[in-house]
Amino acid sequence: MSKKLLVIHGGDTYPSPEAYLESLKTREVYLDRMKSRVDWKATLEMQLDGAFEVFLPRMPIADNATYELWKLWFERVLSTIDEMPIFVGHSLGAMFLVKYYSEVILTAPVPGLFLVAPEHLSSKVLKDEQNSFTLKGNLGVLTENAEKVVFFHSEDDPVVSFDNQAIFKEMVPDAQYITLPNRGHFLGDTFPEMVAMLKNLA
Repeated sequence: MSKKLLVIHGGDTYPSPEAYLESLKTREVYLDRMKSRVDWKATLEMQLDGAFEVFLPRMPIADNATYELWKLWFERVLSTIDEMPIFVGHSLGAMFLVKYYSEVILTAPVPGLFLVAPEHLSSKVLKDEQNSFTLKGNLGVLTENAEKVVFFHSEDDPVVSFDNQAIFKEMVPDAQYITLPNRGHFLGDTFPEMVAMLKNLA
């Protein structure tokens, strides 16, 4: 029987409605990012050769995300899955998983957290105490709440500075850290390192 895998995608978050409005007025428009494409998350189930049943829930209002809304929907999705899945988070999705599993009280650890390009305090928005995704408290509890915790960062990520990896290493020293070159913000159509690690858990 295939295991369950839940993938949480990225998004944007702002400290206030005014900040979101200002971003819409001033941020650069990248037409290349608007082209139709299939990224590695959408093809994970196929790449894993049926070893996992992969779910990709659409998170609420991803362009102006609020942690409380994501938490509500995430817990509703979890309540419908008959076994605790392994989790993969990308960008803000990874940030969400870090925050959620560093704050929730569990009776048993989850099988795994695979965190791709999460950000911490170096972000211009995530260091704002008014931002709902701001990380607080003891992040070291992540390795108590999950049997396996793996962080992936790319040295040339234009969205999430590579400096974030050093921050997480200090705060979650017992996790595994993987540094990759030339992956940008992990928007490509394949992610062989992720596939290989997940196959080892199948």
